[in-house]
Amino acid sequence: MNYAGINKICLVGIDLDAQALSDAKNLAQKKDLIHWTKFAQKDAWYLGIKNEFDLISSNGLSIYESDDDRVFALYESFYHALAPQGRLVTSFLTYPPNSTAFCEWDMEKIDPADSLLQRIIFGDILNAKFQCYRTTVTIKEQLSKIGFKEITFIYDRARIWRC
Repeated sequence: MNYAGINKICLVGIDLDAQALSDAKNLAQKKDLIHWTKFAQKDAWYLGIKNEFDLISSNGLSIYESDDDRVFALYESFYHALAPQGRLVTSFLTYPPNSTAFCEWDMEKIDPADSLLQRIIFGDILNAKFQCYRTTVTIKEQLSKIGFKEITFIYDRARIWRC
């Protein structure tokens, strides 16, 4: 982001992983943003922060969590940490074809050979843990139940990744 002309901002990095925080601090120094940053080693599910942030961005924690109740608790933690009128920007993966009847993908935008290769690399070879999928309906229901309003989904080109 371009921070030119911005005189007052506080960027807060929160992660449970000390190495991720160290990397973030190094990047903030490299980008000359360190004077606007704070870092905290915390579990996102237990932030213990109330009404503080105008914006929370969490890119994909839910794709590592298979339990819908835990994902609900994560979003609830974010909700409590947001100031009134605060915004949450988060993401999730929708179900792939042949895994369920709930596939939302636009198959016309997906190269089948690339899709197969990705499945082999991430699923079979790397045994990647980000295999937790949800429907747009499920996420909307969770966020609404917590109290989020004006929920908007932004789709990638193939409708695989939601934000």
